[in-house]
Amino acid sequence: MRKLILLVAMLAMVLVGSVPALAQSTLSGDQGANPPESDGGSVRGIITDISGSVVLVEADPSASSGPKGYFTVTDETEIARLEGDIRIRASFEDLEVGQQVQADYAGPIAESYPPQGEAGSIVILDEGGETDREATLSFELEVECDPPANAAFFGFIPAEGGINAQLTDPDEDGVYTGSVNVPKFPPGPAPPGTEPVSLPVQIVQVRGVIKDFGEVKIDGDKTFKATVSFCDDNGGGSGNGGSSSGGGKTLPNTGGVLPITLGAGALLVAGGLLARRLGR
Repeated sequence: MRKLILLVAMLAMVLVGSVPALAQSTLSGDQGANPPESDGGSVRGIITDISGSVVLVEADPSASSGPKGYFTVTDETEIARLEGDIRIRASFEDLEVGQQVQADYAGPIAESYPPQGEAGSIVILDEGGETDREATLSFELEVECDPPANAAFFGFIPAEGGINAQLTDPDEDGVYTGSVNVPKFPPGPAPPGTEPVSLPVQIVQVRGVIKDFGEVKIDGDKTFKATVSFCDDNGGGSGNGGSSSGGGKTLPNTGGVLPITLGAGALLVAGGLLARRLGR
């Protein structure tokens, strides 16, 4: 009888010791069955699909698990582009598959995997990590016939103290080109939603404005083209058709001084004759 009681007691001790292990094993199995959730209601990753207004963002597109989520874009969703430390307003049309983004949920999230919910914000990240604060303005001037030997052409921004790029024709094909970098934003930090600046842009020569492009928003690299002709001026004119001036016209290089000199000489001769006649 004592042996039976001792055996039962030993079996009970074995069962009591195995219960925690069984419970831990069961708990671990249940946790493994639960889908992973995005950290803090947001996903930082790559856009892998855009269907209508729903954007799928995955931290690692090659993994079957991990942070990912469906974000429904609404009229209240903030969409922006991050360029260095500057956050610039963007639109839904700017979102593309393959972009690196930071997406945040707004409001409740459906209990599914991947999670689904309305997007509070989607920010396109700057993968280069550098602030794109400048834009390149390129100029192309087609010159018809031979310009004067002392002619000089410039791409000109009559602002910020005057910014210019001399246009040259190294290929001697009649097309003068040049470029200059200009700031896209005012000096100092730019808060979210800062719009690029607008600058006046012209193509000029020493004797006047060839073409005035007006105020141009500097939201990216741009190219400006114009044409000027010297065919009717025997190489010394101010250009026809494509040339304009904001003020009075300047005299041609070769013909402006001579008429003035002749006129002054005629006046001197006439004055001398008159004085001689009065002296008689």
